[in-house]
Amino acid sequence: MEITSAIELDEETTASLGRTIGERAGRKVTLASRVDPDILGGIIIRVGNSILDASIRNRLEQLRRQVAQGAS
Repeated sequence: MEITSAIELDEETTASLGRTIGERAGRKVTLASRVDPDILGGIIIRVGNSILDASIRNRLEQLRRQVAQGAS
């Protein structure tokens, strides 16, 4: 499993996320963390082929699409 954040997460935060995700998945997970300043904030969690994108970049893109649809 990989977690992407805009800034480097400390070990305690990464471990806490891993425990929480593992509890919800019902199994022990190993996290790899990556930093990508382009996401602006929030996190992206990738487990196999599943992605949970809670990044600010994604939210801004969703807002942009909604505004564009409303202008049509």
